[in-house]
Order: sequence, then C-alpha cells, then structure tokens
Amino acid sequence: MAKRRPAEDFGKYRKREIARAHRAAERKKLAELRARVRRAKAARREALRQVVARGKATRRRMRGRWKALRAAARERINREIATEREQMRARHNRRKERIRAEHTQKISKAQALLAEERRWQREQRSFAKRASAKERARRTAAEARAESDDRVEANLATAPELVPVWRKVKRRIAARPRMSRTEAFLHWVEENPDEVLTIRADYDDREIAKMAKEYEDAQAELERYEMAGDIRKAGGALGLDQEAAELERELADVPF
Repeated sequence: MAKRRPAEDFGKYRKREIARAHRAAERKKLAELRARVRRAKAARREALRQVVARGKATRRRMRGRWKALRAAARERINREIATEREQMRARHNRRKERIRAEHTQKISKAQALLAEERRWQREQRSFAKRASAKERARRTAAEARAESDDRVEANLATAPELVPVWRKVKRRIAARPRMSRTEAFLHWVEENPDEVLTIRADYDDREIAKMAKEYEDAQAELERYEMAGDIRKAGGALGLDQEAAELERELADVPF
C-alpha cells in the first residue's frame, strides 16, 4: 500500500502536473499551427499551380484568338493603308493634272509668244537684210557709177573735145546689156550732134570768157606796174607782158 504524501508535496506535484499539461497543450497548439501553416503553404502552392496551369490553358486557348485578332487587325490596317494610299494617289494625280493643265496653258502662251517673237525677229532681220541689200546696191551702184564716170572719161582721152560733153550728160548715160557706158555715150553723140555742138559751144564760150578775163587781169597788172615806175616792178611787168603775149597767141587761134 502506497504511502500517502504530505499535502505540501501534493500541492507541488499538482502544480507540476498542471504545468506539464499546459506545456503539452502549448506544444499541441504549436503543432496544430505548424500543420495549419503547412496546409496553408500547400494550399498556396496548389493554388499557384492551378493558376499557372489555368494561365497556360488560357494562353493556349487565347493564342488562336489572338492570332485571329492579329490577322484581322493586320487586314484592317492593310485595308486602311491601301485606302489612304489610294486616296493619296488620287489626290496626287489630281494635283498633277491640275498643275499640268495650268503649266500647259502657260507653256502654250509662252510658246505662242516665243513663236511670235521669232516671227517678228525674222521679219525684222528680213527687212533689215532687204534694206541693207538695197542700201548696198544703191551704194554699189553709186560707186560703180562714179568709177564708171572716171573710166569713161579716161576712155575719152583720145577725144578730149568730148570730155566737156560727157561731164554735162553723164547722168543720162547708162550702160546697156551689150554696150558699155563709153560705147553708149559715143552712140549718143552720133545721134545728137546738135546737142553736142550746143554743149561744146557753151563750154568754149565759158573758156573764152575765162581766158579773156585772165588777159584783162594781166593787162591791168601790167599797167599798174608801169605806172609805179619801179624797175623791179617794170621787170616783173615785162614778165607779165610775155605772159600776155603768150595769152594773145593762144587766143589768136580761138574765134571770137
């Protein structure tokens, strides 16, 4: 039969048992909490696995839709791009046509002005050329006529009595297709003897009057020297007297 413990020892024992029971309860509580944490972690892992699996399944399921959406979006974008490109091309063509029409009209006007200016310049050059040709022909004809006058006068060296007649009528004498001016003048002389004599008589009268005046001037100079009474002037007068004598001899052959 067990010994009875004292009350004092029983109180200590009771306390130890209670403390042991508390510690056991605490360990049990901690174990339950640890298990709960493990279950929570496991649930989290499972939930994450399910989410990942669901995400993969969803992506696999949505991949076709996304592909279709991308294709539809690309087709829509391509249609919009093609439409805008066609509109832009149409606007560009209309702008080109408008610019081409405007500039074609301007070019036509400029070409018309250019053609008109060229035509006017051609007419001016043609007019200037004709005027120059006329002027050159006139000048050449005048030069040729002057040269021909000198040539005809040179050809009349063998008939000096006809030179005054030629100088009088040379403006009326022109060369002919088969006759030079000299020949035309000689032919005119043969056809107009009366006019030749008239012209020659007038020329002789003028020459006689000129020689008579020179003689009178010489006589007057001689008389002035004689009246001066100067020997040198007298000697000069003698020289003038000789000239007057020569003049008288020349006039002796001229019918007054």
